[in-house]
Amino acid sequence: MINSIKCKIGTLRGELLEQPVYFIWQKEENGSISITGLSGTGKTVGLQNLQMAIADAGGTVLSLAVNNTMNIDRMLTHFKSEYSSKENRVNVKTRGIGIDLISQCYQSTTSSESYQNCANSITAAFSSVVNLGSEQKRNLFTAVEYMVSEGLYKTEGIKALKDILTVMGTASTADKILPLIENNVFHYPTDPDDTLIKKGCVNIMDFNGYNDTSVQIAIAEIYLSLIWQMAQSNRFTDSPLWICADEVQNYHVGKSGILPKLLNEGRKFGINLITVFPTGEYKKVGRFFENSGTRLVFKPDDSVKSKLLKNSDKSMRTRYRLQLSTLKKGQFIAEGAISINDKTCQNMVPVSLIIPDIQDINIGETTVSKDSL
Repeated sequence: MINSIKCKIGTLRGELLEQPVYFIWQKEENGSISITGLSGTGKTVGLQNLQMAIADAGGTVLSLAVNNTMNIDRMLTHFKSEYSSKENRVNVKTRGIGIDLISQCYQSTTSSESYQNCANSITAAFSSVVNLGSEQKRNLFTAVEYMVSEGLYKTEGIKALKDILTVMGTASTADKILPLIENNVFHYPTDPDDTLIKKGCVNIMDFNGYNDTSVQIAIAEIYLSLIWQMAQSNRFTDSPLWICADEVQNYHVGKSGILPKLLNEGRKFGINLITVFPTGEYKKVGRFFENSGTRLVFKPDDSVKSKLLKNSDKSMRTRYRLQLSTLKKGQFIAEGAISINDKTCQNMVPVSLIIPDIQDINIGETTVSKDSL
């Protein structure tokens, strides 16, 4: 059982020495993290750095690589070598995701109850991202229940739904969900290694090959809905999971969305959320930042800077304004579950990412006087 994790996220550069800065996670505390800043200031590199640090410390990461944000060809040389030893990359389009929709997600006393629970959950997952009418939802439920009860999911995967719906004479329902099932995105795992989530790894949900962002988002959210079902069966209480969503503004972020649900309720089931978004989207998704236990702010725009200053401690506002105004690429303000020299930080701390090929992204240094700590 994992009750705590300590991982290095950067270094505080002082006049006389460099001090490592750690993110400290405790099981009973809010483990969600939010990262914001202007485009090109280092947010995604910061996310990659954080993912590897969590995996190094024994944590398990699920990274939703929508729009190829975790494409190996777009990573710095340092991250390519690091990821090769830590990643479990699954291409959704060419390989699909191995998941046992029944026994992994649902604990029921009878087979028929398991089938009904499975059908309800999959129908709800698809309905959350596809605009289905009430009759289409009923048709989909019937088709899913038949698919799992007859063993077709084990032999054919999720694509079996297309033929079942066609035979039922409900082609309109099949057409609506076709982009989400045509490549057999979900299938019964063929062996123990046929899984997207492996403990202690950076598990990357790779959408390379998909051009439509909305399809990528829909598949990711359906999978997260299934993960949520697994979490409620206590699958992650002993071995917590960090779910990373870059460009979170592209997801469904209303009250019915799966990401807000994971943010608000995930902690008690072992789910921690890491979200990343540009400061220009703060009005739409700022609540992810405000409700996360740890916040990393790369160089923000003026409107978000004003908002952050307004919500800060008055006694620290002058210092905070100076820190926000002098941030360079690769530098961020850290607030929350942060530790320096094994001492918890009560205030915002300026941090620089430490990356061997540092010149590749032009990261500068933050100079901090000893008195400011």
